[in-house]
Amino acid sequence: MARKVFMSVLGSTNYRDCIYSDESFTATSTNYIQVAMLEKYKSIFTPNDIAYIFVTEGVNGSYSKNWMDNGHGINEGLQTKILSMNIPFDIVPVAIKNGNTEHEIWEIFRNIFSLFQQDDELYFDITHGFRYLPMLVLVLNNYSKLLKKIEIKSITYGNYEAKNSDNIAPIVNLTSLSILQDWTFAAKMFLKSGNTDEITLLLEDNNSDSLNRFVNEINECRGINLFSGNSAKEVVSFLENVNLENPAFDPLIDKIQKKVTKFQSNDVLNGFRAVEFCIEHNLIQQGITLLQEFIVSYILIEIGVQDWVQTLNRDIVTGCLSINKFEKFEVRHRKIKEPSEINPETEIARLVFDLPYKKNLTENVFISLSQGGRNDLNHAGIRQNPKPVGHFKDRLLKYMNLTKEILNLDLQ
Repeated sequence: MARKVFMSVLGSTNYRDCIYSDESFTATSTNYIQVAMLEKYKSIFTPNDIAYIFVTEGVNGSYSKNWMDNGHGINEGLQTKILSMNIPFDIVPVAIKNGNTEHEIWEIFRNIFSLFQQDDELYFDITHGFRYLPMLVLVLNNYSKLLKKIEIKSITYGNYEAKNSDNIAPIVNLTSLSILQDWTFAAKMFLKSGNTDEITLLLEDNNSDSLNRFVNEINECRGINLFSGNSAKEVVSFLENVNLENPAFDPLIDKIQKKVTKFQSNDVLNGFRAVEFCIEHNLIQQGITLLQEFIVSYILIEIGVQDWVQTLNRDIVTGCLSINKFEKFEVRHRKIKEPSEINPETEIARLVFDLPYKKNLTENVFISLSQGGRNDLNHAGIRQNPKPVGHFKDRLLKYMNLTKEILNLDLQ
């Protein structure tokens, strides 16, 4: 079970009493925000959990001024107040530097990080301490999420200056700042690499895997699914209804949605859009496969063959696109026994060869795409004269641009 960890910096100021409160909790009057937060968490923390209170040393440090008694003459120190609370988990004071230099700040960073264990759940109060502390906490959080898989459960700030006439000061929840960082990182991963893992984790409470499914249809070259546009429609519909309760998240959602919106039609062009997605996200093998297969699909639809999925029909078009002369196709596929008989294969082939762009497509794209790209990739380059690294990405971009030009494709 994950360990809950409360962390807070104790300052050296002579703090005044107030009643700290948020939407669901009101503490007893205290001059220490740590007392209020420990009172709040007392019911959800267990003996296996822990609290770290960071203190500075020296005559004027917070250890002397506020952890111990009488630091300001007659005040009761935080240690004494905590002992009277019957807290069921350990509370440990941890000495840190003042942070007056970059070296000291990095030492504080390392000291705090060293306290984390794998999968800790962190509750961090940033009310007191150094002015750079909020930035340090946010950076440390991201660092620790990656290296120790910690989870940020809460970041709070006790706003004493905003107390009302009843001496009640709000506890401000800043956890959304950490969540926004998570979303920014997840959105960047998707927009740059097409990886949906982080977004899927962030959306797991929303019970939808539509974005993950959409990307996997490209990763696994599921042409029929891509053609339908159904997953893209689900993604757009889902994202339109996601409510993250903060307008700062909206531009990130919009960016993700725009990436998928153009795939919503039930259209062969979705295949070519998927190729562009592959180029942008370095999915080279998938892109070459999808480009070749959707050229075949496009032509079958162009010549009016309704069953563009049927293997025989696809083999006919592939054969036609792999040669320059119709007569060669007739020799390879001759099945006519009587002059009056009609060979369906030959009829499809004739329609393909009658296309005005067929010769251009064959000579400049299809043959090279198959022989110079897909075969080499599918055999992992384990053949004589394998292509060098970087060859395929350049060729995929080249052949995609040529295909758009030859077929006059509008993929917007």
